[in-house]
Amino acid sequence: MADKNFIFSMKPYDVNTLFPQVAQILQKRVEIASRKKLPGLWKITDKLNAVPRAPEAELKRRKERQRRWGGLFLVMGIFLFVPGIMKPQELPVPLVAGFLAIVLGILYLRKGDRKKKTLEKKAKQLLEKLNASMEGQKLRLIFYDTELAITGVGDDKKISYANMECALETKDLFGIIYDNQIIIVQKQELLLGNAEDLIKALKEKTTYEKI
Repeated sequence: MADKNFIFSMKPYDVNTLFPQVAQILQKRVEIASRKKLPGLWKITDKLNAVPRAPEAELKRRKERQRRWGGLFLVMGIFLFVPGIMKPQELPVPLVAGFLAIVLGILYLRKGDRKKKTLEKKAKQLLEKLNASMEGQKLRLIFYDTELAITGVGDDKKISYANMECALETKDLFGIIYDNQIIIVQKQELLLGNAEDLIKALKEKTTYEKI
């Protein structure tokens, strides 16, 4: 890295503040891996995503409309399903229609939320695990020219840049992915060097993206 070292002092994370950014890192990491395995599919996806999106206000209206429809289907489903299940032989049509309406209502209400909540849950668990692992230790993350090192863990852990899958940046964090493991480091903990030079150096070493 142009013979420059970059040193971070690793300190506990504010889980409730940082978990959304960690969720973004996890999602982007999956996307990068998927792009390498399925380039043709992502080529089509990128073309579809290139179509101009609706204005943000319109997207919010669509989401609200989707929730209203979900609530309506759910209420209608319960209204039809309860009498149908009480008298299934006499009311088979309301029973089936009610069941389908309930399922449709749940899908409308939960569409797009499940994946986000799953990622956010994993992000919180990851940060809590990392906080527990550094308790009582003074860890430092050092970017050398030829490798990455974590000191303060007994034997220093060294990571070759050849084993690094990607480096991801959010507003407050850097996420380093290697050998199916992840290092989360806070930008504010940079002790030596500056972020701009580090970013430039990482771009030369691995796949780098700002989220």
